[in-house]
Amino acid sequence: MRWILFIILFGFIVSCSNTPDDVIGREDMVDLLVDIHKGEAYADLNTGQFYNDSLRKVLKQSIMLKHGVSQEQFDTSLVWYGHHINEYVEMYDEIIKRLDEEDKNIMAEARLAGETSLLAAGDSVNMWNKTSIRMLSRVIGDTIISFDLKADNDFKQGDVYQFIFRIIDDNAKFAMFIGADYKDGTIGYVSSNESAREGKYKLKFQTDSTRAIKRIYGYAQYSATNQESLFVDSIQVLRTRLNPSTYYRMSMQKVLQGKK
Repeated sequence: MRWILFIILFGFIVSCSNTPDDVIGREDMVDLLVDIHKGEAYADLNTGQFYNDSLRKVLKQSIMLKHGVSQEQFDTSLVWYGHHINEYVEMYDEIIKRLDEEDKNIMAEARLAGETSLLAAGDSVNMWNKTSIRMLSRVIGDTIISFDLKADNDFKQGDVYQFIFRIIDDNAKFAMFIGADYKDGTIGYVSSNESAREGKYKLKFQTDSTRAIKRIYGYAQYSATNQESLFVDSIQVLRTRLNPSTYYRMSMQKVLQGKK
């Protein structure tokens, strides 16, 4: 049903499995993107080591060098896959499957080795529990990606949340928001209304280390015209524990005082 809707709305033709000579083949593209996603996840979890865009760029370039791919080849390939939706979605289904399998293998090896620190519930985790690929369009009346997380025992005061996703169209614009309802009635939030750099959007929110969390929620709204549509992939809501060296970000966020 989903594919029928895509065809009716946008007239996409099912592409053949062969790619042009200047486009990275699907199998090689999957291998490359799996490594890029792993590298980005490592950088997100080690912000002290990768504290600016230049260092993250070096990490990404080293991954592409390992795969023998230039930035131009990579960009050309992303654009091609973005215009061949069946190939694009099938490729990302395979990437997600590979990443999930690797996560399970790492956890299994950690259990065998007795590495309990790797298994601590909720220490660093992707809280996004929906499909990581979305199509946004005013034509189908859907231009928002959102999440709403009710706090449980794994939610800790001072937790950091990052709302992350990637697009191919560098000209797209999103309004983004992450907020927290605290048990004392206070609301904290951060918002952004900027264009992406290199097709990746990220918004980071530092919760208050002195207040118990009741709920974390957020959204990203695509500023689309009536005819535009956009595919978004690699959607994550990444939660990490309090990092005292970056807690100063609290001063850049907005707080609405409430009553108990």
